[in-house]
Amino acid sequence: MIADLLPLYEESPGALRDRLEAHITGLDQAARQIAAQRSLAVALALALDDAEPVVAEREFAAARVLMLRRTVACYPAEGELWAELRTTLASRSGVDPAAFGELIGATYFDEEYRDEDVEMAIWRDYHGSFSPHGGFEVVDLPAQHVAWTTHYGGFETIGRATEALGAWISEHARRRVGPLFNVYVVGPGREADPAKWVTEVSVPIA
Repeated sequence: MIADLLPLYEESPGALRDRLEAHITGLDQAARQIAAQRSLAVALALALDDAEPVVAEREFAAARVLMLRRTVACYPAEGELWAELRTTLASRSGVDPAAFGELIGATYFDEEYRDEDVEMAIWRDYHGSFSPHGGFEVVDLPAQHVAWTTHYGGFETIGRATEALGAWISEHARRRVGPLFNVYVVGPGREADPAKWVTEVSVPIA
């Protein structure tokens, strides 16, 4: 739309201004409509808090990621790893701003819940070329067939999602063949309000 108006820049600046103002008005109206739709979607998602998680199967596509894998004191200590990753992102963004994609997640390597000494990795879609250091590595996540469900809200209740996955795998006589992982569709890095977080929880199965 804007590209179509550019010829007016030299031919008729006044007409261009009028057209741009009309376009801006249209964009503002569209933004308000999108905001209203988002508010409704969030409200519906929050209404699902009391509903049982719905589990399904799907193919998780292969992805190349920048990963930081550590054994941490407990699950909430995952935030410490994200702080390290944010520092790396900040240092690389100016050099290669297109290096990082929107796929963001974490993998949990322990087969059972642990109160301490949790082995996990955090990762983000990566298309850059620098040599990682400080514990970071570039990893090719394989394509996987997974059972998955969506968790809405803060992480203090995400156990309901993992329990639902375990029950579904047992009920359908399936077998877990890899570590559980989360994909943070909307997480702390994008939204301050935990009530609006959206996490996809997956387990590779056969």
